[in-house]
Amino acid sequence: EDSFLRRFSTRYGYRGLGPIELYLLFTFIFFEEPSKRNLRINIGKDEPIKSRYSCVRRILRSCNYFVISTDESFLFYWLIVLNIFVLYNLWFSIARQSFEPLQKDYAQIWEIIDYLADAMYLVDIAIQFRTGYLEQGLLVYDHYKLAMNYVHSSRFIFDIISLAPLDLLQIKFGTIPILRFPRFFKVYRTFQLYYLQESRTVYPNTYRVLNLFHILLLLGHWLASFYFMVSKAEGFVGYWSYPKPVGNFSQLAKMYLRCLYWSTLTLTTIGDLPPPETNWQ
Repeated sequence: EDSFLRRFSTRYGYRGLGPIELYLLFTFIFFEEPSKRNLRINIGKDEPIKSRYSCVRRILRSCNYFVISTDESFLFYWLIVLNIFVLYNLWFSIARQSFEPLQKDYAQIWEIIDYLADAMYLVDIAIQFRTGYLEQGLLVYDHYKLAMNYVHSSRFIFDIISLAPLDLLQIKFGTIPILRFPRFFKVYRTFQLYYLQESRTVYPNTYRVLNLFHILLLLGHWLASFYFMVSKAEGFVGYWSYPKPVGNFSQLAKMYLRCLYWSTLTLTTIGDLPPPETNWQ
């Protein structure tokens, strides 16, 4: 960034001190030993005072300039971490709802990951309050402008919806993992990561193919889960539905792979599939 523009721009003015700046200023001024303070003033006359308050100004300036640029590597790596939990919600919420053994056998693990994912969603909101944007070609550093830019955007609405506490309904109605569906609204951060990665990679075409492959896998995963849910609702009867889960057919791996195989055949329209027999099917 041009230091000349930075020096004369009014975009870096302070709109008051935040809690961090007030804490640093208060600690720096009032919690130094009086003997050291008097010694500095007596020996150095005015110079220690100037250096003292110049140090305070540097601390406040560094706090005020803690703004995340959209071009920084920090934002890129943060989106990678965040999207691990976004994709976790997209992949496992429907699977836990459809395949009961998956939910029952690892209930405590899912609970811990759910809480961790919600915490990451909250941290992402805090990060977006400090994410800068360009105004007339310059990065905005003003606290108030950054906050208002985020609050007035659709991103803020999606973030609030994504943290809707529908999980609390499980206290009354029992375990229903699909109640975490509001977390899907955070998928817009996945698209942001996609565009950032596409601009960084030296093989954009390969990256697009892998991304398309992932979307197809996710679609097949959801169709497999829906197929098992419909079969369960129909009582596992008929040639179209999944066999009754007894014996080998009750194994979790066999359940999922057989349903995924069916969904793959349906997507690719290959193979002889039995015709549906009921309205649900």
